[in-house]
Amino acid sequence: MLKLDDIASFVAVAEAGSISEAARRLRLAKSVVSERLAEIERSLGATLVHRTTRKLSLTEDGAAFLERAARILREVEEATADMAERRGSLSGPLRISAPVTFGRLHLGPALFPFLARHPKLEMTLELEDRRVDAAADGFDAVIRHGRIEDSRLVAWRLAPSRRLLVASPQYLERAGAPTSIEQLQTHRGIFYMNRGVADWRFTGPAGQSTCVRASPCG
Repeated sequence: MLKLDDIASFVAVAEAGSISEAARRLRLAKSVVSERLAEIERSLGATLVHRTTRKLSLTEDGAAFLERAARILREVEEATADMAERRGSLSGPLRISAPVTFGRLHLGPALFPFLARHPKLEMTLELEDRRVDAAADGFDAVIRHGRIEDSRLVAWRLAPSRRLLVASPQYLERAGAPTSIEQLQTHRGIFYMNRGVADWRFTGPAGQSTCVRASPCG
């Protein structure tokens, strides 16, 4: 009989693309995940994964099994969450990704009382500033600052963010102070490149948005 832990390990390996990354997500030793993967292959009598020194890929049987295996896990998680909701509590794994500064200043202090109210939650909070794929990277929730580019996601606005555009007196003396938004295009700036673009965005009195592309300092 197939074990749920073995199925979960296979799905994690398939989604992560490696046993090492799957072990990290599951918070297990690499040897444990490898043994669970071998066990499910023995139980099914089929090879689910091609293993090489460089990469890992699914076999035809593995790709066919993955769809149903992932659905089984989702249904188990939904059933567990439903029962927990009926009891008035939350339980099970919860994996969240958030920016480093936001997580340290706001999310960390907010999570402490939340976890105290729901001690059966097994939360993993990963603080990083790079953009992540919620589904492919195995996150239940992703907190990011800025526009949502993935239309598949359901997004809630947590809070507004106010930013100021500033320059040092030395820079303004050398490059001149801009008197309009258009003049900003000739200036240089320091940008947070994890967003993927070097730009400044402004919102006018009528709500219209203006994007100014500038040159990063290098």
